[in-house]
Amino acid sequence: LGFGGGVCQVSSTIYNVLLQLPGITILQRRPHGPSGASYLPHGVDAASGGTNLNLRFRNDYPFAIRIEAQSMGDGALFMAIYKE
Repeated sequence: LGFGGGVCQVSSTIYNVLLQLPGITILQRRPHGPSGASYLPHGVDAASGGTNLNLRFRNDYPFAIRIEAQSMGDGALFMAIYKE
């Protein structure tokens, strides 16, 4: 419940990575509401939780992708997507 914590930080971080890749299509994403998440600029958050709040995307590249994530220990989250 803390500032920038939980699964929404992970889904928002990967959402922002995916936005930079033209071969990925976002199928489902919901923001945290009109004001968004306080720890991100407006419009770049992706709420996750329950059965209806999911980030869904499709890989349209002709190759598989690998997603790696690492907690940096200070609350920061590093996420990268690699071509397989």
